[in-house]
Amino acid sequence: MEEYIVDPLSVDKQYIPLPVLAEEDFPQGCYRSGRQSRLVFLAGCDEVGRGALAGPVVAATVMVYLNIVERKKSATMEYFSKFLKFLKMLHMEKVDDSKRLSSYSRKSILKRLGIDPARVTKDSCYYLECNLLSEKERAQGGDVEDRVGVLFSVAEISSQEIDRINIFNAALKAMRRSFFNCYSIILRNVRRPADSQVVGNLLIDGIRPIGLGQESEDYYGNSEHARRVSSVNDLGSIVNEVPIVGGDRQSKVIALASIIAKEYRDLLMEKLDAQYAEGGYGFKDHVGYPTKKHISALNALGPSLIHRFTYAPVKKAIRH
Repeated sequence: MEEYIVDPLSVDKQYIPLPVLAEEDFPQGCYRSGRQSRLVFLAGCDEVGRGALAGPVVAATVMVYLNIVERKKSATMEYFSKFLKFLKMLHMEKVDDSKRLSSYSRKSILKRLGIDPARVTKDSCYYLECNLLSEKERAQGGDVEDRVGVLFSVAEISSQEIDRINIFNAALKAMRRSFFNCYSIILRNVRRPADSQVVGNLLIDGIRPIGLGQESEDYYGNSEHARRVSSVNDLGSIVNEVPIVGGDRQSKVIALASIIAKEYRDLLMEKLDAQYAEGGYGFKDHVGYPTKKHISALNALGPSLIHRFTYAPVKKAIRH
C-alpha cells in the first residue's frame, strides 16, 4: 500500500475552533450580551484493543481548551496561536500513530510530556503542564488552568461488557466516556461567565461520529459529573464530532490519545498476566491479541475470566 504524506499539522489546524468574539460577527438578531465569552477546545480521541481476544477495550481523549473572555477581534488569532503552539510541541516530540512507534518511543514521548501510565487510573482526568502562556500572560496573575490548559483521560470497557454489547458499541462507549471525563471537568472547574458558550471540535479516528448527542447513562452515570453533562441540551450542536479515516496519522492530538491509550492498556495487561494461570497465557507479551502463542495457550488452558467469550477463537477453545 502506497504511503501518503500530509502536513503533520494540517488536520488539526483545519478543525481548530475559531471563536466569534465581536457583535458584528454574529448574524443580525442572534447576538446576546455575554455571548462574546467562550470556552473553546480542540480534542482528539482514539481507542485500542478492539482486535484483542482478552482484556478491555481502552480509549483516551486529549483536550486543549482556551477561555475566551476578551471581546476584541485580535483575541481570535492570539488564542489560535495557543492551539498551534501545542500542536507544534507535539510535532517536535515526534508524536505519531501509536502503531507506527516502538514501545520505547511511546514511553519516551510520554515521559517527556510528564505522563506516567503507571499512575493513570481509568475515568480520572489529568492536566498536562505545557507552558502555553507567555511570561507576560503569567505575570498577569490568576489561575492558569482557568485560562488555558491541556487535559487527558482514559476509559475502559471490560471484556464482559464487550460480550454483552459487542465490540463496536463498546469501543464507542469507551471513547464517549473518555471524552466526557475531560468535558465535565471544564464544565465544572474552569471559571467563566455564566452565559458563556462551550464549543469545540472532537477529532475521532474512524469513519463515523461516536454519538455524543444521544441521551444515555453510559457516559459513566455514577456521579454529579454525569448529571452535569446530561443537563447540556443538544450536546451534538455544541461539540462538532469530526471522524477522520487514518486520523491517528493525520492529527497530532489523536495520535497522542492513541499513545496514551496503548501504553495504559499494555501496562494493564502486564499486571493481569500474573493473575491468570500464573502467566501461562502470556498476556505481557501479546497483550491479549491473537498470536500463535496466545491461541496455543488458550486451547491448552481454556479461556480465563478476562477473555471475550463471543470471539470465535475463544468459542473454539471452550468446545475443546
